[in-house]
Amino acid sequence: MDSSNLLVDAALPVLALISAWGLAVWTAASRHRGWDSLKSDLELAEKLQGKFPEHAEWLERWVAVRLKGRALSDSRKRRDFRLAAYGLVLGPLAGFLYLYASIRTFATDEVALAILYLVPALFFFLVGGVIVFWGLKSEYRIPGISDLFMAGSNKTRDGLRNQLEDLQGDAAKLPDNRQPLAARDKQ
Repeated sequence: MDSSNLLVDAALPVLALISAWGLAVWTAASRHRGWDSLKSDLELAEKLQGKFPEHAEWLERWVAVRLKGRALSDSRKRRDFRLAAYGLVLGPLAGFLYLYASIRTFATDEVALAILYLVPALFFFLVGGVIVFWGLKSEYRIPGISDLFMAGSNKTRDGLRNQLEDLQGDAAKLPDNRQPLAARDKQ
């Protein structure tokens, strides 16, 4: 038996198991991803209130925990990888294009002129590095919206960041309902 066939024969079932597990986790978790699932769980808790009050209370607590988690997750600091990618690509690209065009246009053997061509090209690289830094800097940002495409002035953007920071603080202050049902019944 060929060793490559043995490797394929062993790897395919393992890969199939990992894929099946990943699909199962993804589909099971998708129920809890949206805001609609919180609404439907609260509606279910309201329907259970008459016949199963303990179940309804547990479901309401479960929604409260998920709601706090969503609030903390949606208002957290995040990085703008799209902005970083643009800086990583466009800065060096502009630098190389400028350097190439300068050397082709003003071909010379003088070192002083070559240095003059190099300085603006290095400036493009530096600007690209600064843009990458801004993208990788962890800040309060609107989820799913890159700073590249956000309309408004810097004052508007800073105002949104301040509002997100306030929301993050308020989300952290949401009450925790850690007391089990049996302990509350004794009080």
